Amino acid sequence: MGADRPPLVVRFGRLGDLVLTWPALAWLAAEHGPVGLVTSAAYAPWMGELPWVGRVWPLEPGARDLPDVMALARRIREAGHGPVIDLHASLRSRALCAALGGASRRVAKESLERRLRVGVRRGEGRLRLGEAPVRPFVRRFLDAAGAPDDAPALPRWPGRPEPGEGPGLALLPGARRATKRWPAERHGALARLWRERTGGAVRIAFGPGEEALARAVAEASDGAARPVDDLDLRAITRTLAGCAVAVGGDTGLLHLAAAAGARPLGLFGPTGVEMGYWPWAGVGAALAPDLPCHPCTLYGSDTCPLEHHRCLRDLDPEAVLEAALDLLGGGR
Repeated sequence: MGADRPPLVVRFGRLGDLVLTWPALAWLAAEHGPVGLVTSAAYAPWMGELPWVGRVWPLEPGARDLPDVMALARRIREAGHGPVIDLHASLRSRALCAALGGASRRVAKESLERRLRVGVRRGEGRLRLGEAPVRPFVRRFLDAAGAPDDAPALPRWPGRPEPGEGPGLALLPGARRATKRWPAERHGALARLWRERTGGAVRIAFGPGEEALARAVAEASDGAARPVDDLDLRAITRTLAGCAVAVGGDTGLLHLAAAAGARPLGLFGPTGVEMGYWPWAGVGAALAPDLPCHPCTLYGSDTCPLEHHRCLRDLDPEAVLEAALDLLGGGR
C-alpha cells in the first residue's frame, strides 16, 4: 500500500448511496488527486466519468463469494493502491479491505440509532425506543474520508444537462420496495396537472425491470408524460439535469436527480427523513405522513404491515403539485 498514492475508496452500490459519496470523493480528489474506486460493475462506467475518480475496479455481477473478493484484491495489490477507505462497511467490503492491508478509515453505519428510531409495532402505531441523532449519510461519508466539518455537504454532478421543454418535471415512480412507490395513477395525475399549470415537459425516469411501471404512468398521464428513451445511467443523468423539479420516493434516482440539479421533492412513506437519507433540506422538500405508524421500516418492504399503505395512498396529486410549484418558484 503506497501512502503517496491517492486513496482507494470501496463502495459497491447502491445508486443513491453512490451519489451521496460524491462530496467525499470530491474532497479526497482535491486533497490527493483522483481516487481509485471499487464499485459494482453496473455502476463502474458511470462513476468512472466523474472528475474525482481515477481508476475504477469493478466487482462483477455474482462475485459475492470470498474467492471472488480475494481475486479482486490480488489484482488491486498487483497494480498498487493508496490508503483504503471503506464507505460500505459490509462483511464483503471488510473482507476486501483486510486483504488489501486493512482500511485506514471506515464509515459509521449508525444502524442501531436508526433501528431505535423505527422502534417496534404497537397496534396501529410504533413504540419508539430511542431518539438518538442520526447523521445524514453524506456527512458520515465525509467524516470517513477525513473531511473537515466545513467541507461541502451536497453532491453536484459536473456534466451538462439535456435541454428540456419549459420547466421540466421528472417523475421517478420506481423503487426496490413496493411500499416506497406512490401509485402509478397518482404520478399520471400529477403529470397532467403539471402540464396544465406550467406547460413544461414531464419525463419518467426508471431503472431496469421497471418498464411496465413507466408505461403505466405514461398511460395514466394521457400523454402528458413520456418515459426516458435510454436506460444508460449517463443518459438518465443528463435528462434529470434538464428538469427543474423531480418527484419520487425514497430512492436512488431521486438523489441522482437532486445531485444533477433538479429540485427534489421526496415522498416518504415507510421510511423517514430522520433516518439520515435526506441531505436536501433547504434545496428540496420532503412530504411525510402524519401517521402513528410512520416510519415503519428502515428500507421499505414489499407489503404494508398494516395492509392499508395510507402513508402514500393518502397523498393527493394536488398537494404534491403545490409542493412542486413551491420548489419551482423558490429558485436554487
